[in-house]
Amino acid sequence: RDQLLLYRKDFGGVLGTKSAWAILVYGLPTLALRVRQQEKTAMEVARFLCSHPKVQYVSYPGLHTFPQYELAKKTNG
Repeated sequence: RDQLLLYRKDFGGVLGTKSAWAILVYGLPTLALRVRQQEKTAMEVARFLCSHPKVQYVSYPGLHTFPQYELAKKTNG
C-alpha cells in the first residue's frame, strides 16, 4: 500500500477510459489553435526578456539571435 501511494505521488493517478476519451475528443479540435496561441505567447515572453536589463541571454528558437534560427524556422513551417 505504501509503495502504491508513493507511485501515485510521483506519477499521478491514471485517468479512466471515459475521462480520457472526453479530454481527447473535446480537446483535439482546438489543439492547433491552442498551440498557435502558446507559440505567440512564448515569442512575446522571449522578446520581453531580451529587452529586460537584468536578463543577459535568451535562448529561444523563434528569435533571430538563436544559433540555429534558420533550421528552427524551416522545421516549424
